[in-house]
Amino acid sequence: MTNRHQLLVDSFEKKLRKLLQLYAQEKDTNRKLEVELQQKREEVMQAHKTILELRSDYEDLKMAQILSGNTADREAAHRRISHLVREIDKCIDLLNQ
Repeated sequence: MTNRHQLLVDSFEKKLRKLLQLYAQEKDTNRKLEVELQQKREEVMQAHKTILELRSDYEDLKMAQILSGNTADREAAHRRISHLVREIDKCIDLLNQ
């Protein structure tokens, strides 16, 4: 080989090693980002679960306040409970079909 060809081969090998090094770095970064993404997804799921629990607690507290309130509040609670019972009955009917 001539000196010129050897220089081209050496340059190619150097660039190939650099490319492989960059690929390995990007692969490692990608793996770290995937782990971080999974952690964030788990955090979001936990936050969503907490929100649902808090909403349920809020509804329970609201119902307790209504039941312990004045006559108008009790009537509203009675209507709400009647509505919930009707919804439950509909669900039961759907399950029985």
